[in-house]
Amino acid sequence: MKKIFIVFVTSVFALASCSDWTKPEALDYTHKTFEDSDPSGYAAYLESVRNYKNTDHKVVILNMKGTDAYPVSQSQVLMAMPDSADFICVNNLENLHPEFVKQIPLVKEKKGTSVLSAVDFSVAYADYIDHKILLADNGKPAPAIDECKAYFKTHAQKQLEYCGQYSFEGVIVSFTGTLINDEDKAGMSGFMEAVSEWRAAHKDKLFMMRGNLNLLEDKSILADAKYLILVMGGDKGVTALRSKIRSVLSRIDQKDRIVFETVTPSVAEPNPGGETVYDGAEDIIKLGDYVSGGATYKTLGLAVSNANDDYFNDSYFLADDIKKERPVFYGSFVNIRRGINYLAANAK
Repeated sequence: MKKIFIVFVTSVFALASCSDWTKPEALDYTHKTFEDSDPSGYAAYLESVRNYKNTDHKVVILNMKGTDAYPVSQSQVLMAMPDSADFICVNNLENLHPEFVKQIPLVKEKKGTSVLSAVDFSVAYADYIDHKILLADNGKPAPAIDECKAYFKTHAQKQLEYCGQYSFEGVIVSFTGTLINDEDKAGMSGFMEAVSEWRAAHKDKLFMMRGNLNLLEDKSILADAKYLILVMGGDKGVTALRSKIRSVLSRIDQKDRIVFETVTPSVAEPNPGGETVYDGAEDIIKLGDYVSGGATYKTLGLAVSNANDDYFNDSYFLADDIKKERPVFYGSFVNIRRGINYLAANAK
């Protein structure tokens, strides 16, 4: 015990006598980003990203979930989305957290990425079914047709209000429903009536349409859409792209603004059945300008339905690695970034 005590005291005196030349420094274990380590280089890089978006290129639209809680994952951060994406569409819009909202103008300023809000018929439909169940549980009759139409119009108006509330640059309106009966038709009619009224009053906002556009009763609003987004669902391949074009757009005048929506693998579904984003990039290049029935259909880009899920993907396998034993590590958002790079290198 005495030996230990002497050594300790000696060490203290040694530190005191050498204080002029042995000042301890705190070690910085934090990961330095590109912006932190090379601010001027990062600024030049962002300028090149913004310049790229002003060129003639295949656009990329990413769909991601908003959050009402403080973002705890990079998959919930707008600024963390792949830099070269042209548009980000946000769903789950109720009570967005301020930390999420403040990045909407930031991602535009830094990267030139426009952020839009989702206006989705399927969300209104799910709430309407819950509404009918609640009425039944309370012994009340189902809504009449005019009440159904009013419900969907009000719901669409609520969704459209988020655009102004959170200062989004515009909206993507999605109609993926069916028109089986009068109730379906009334719901679609009320929903699209609200959309038409909003669009007439907000010509300065970006506006896109998505889904089963051939089922819209009044298709005149499609002329005002920057892009028409066709959802591939479980279909994939160039033949499926052609089939989707014919089934949705053959009776629609706007054939020059097509974007195909793809998927990316996720933790829950590592092998999705539909068109994945990288395969989609290859396929729309193969498709080119598609001529059918005397009309030319132009594909302008890709959308990704679940972009935030790709944050957790950091590797892929080459085609000859049948057993998937040799992963090629590429970093987060591997599928989206590979797709963007393929389009940039191969689009004419």
